[in-house]
Amino acid sequence: MNIEYDPIAFCCEYSEYKSMTELCDDYNNAPQADDFDCPDEWEEEAISFFNDNYTLIEFEGGYIIQSF
Repeated sequence: MNIEYDPIAFCCEYSEYKSMTELCDDYNNAPQADDFDCPDEWEEEAISFFNDNYTLIEFEGGYIIQSF
């Protein structure tokens, strides 16, 4: 099976964020840092939320998420 790479579709379907705070700010239903006492607990919960509900790619410089 051959799949043609479409860079325009890729740019439109995915968004890049430099931090989890930036990502959660764009998604109202995501866990917010203010709701947690421990920042590590919040980040783990946020990553779990995005992995369960979206396509999330973590990399050294931030996160890429599939936009709907």
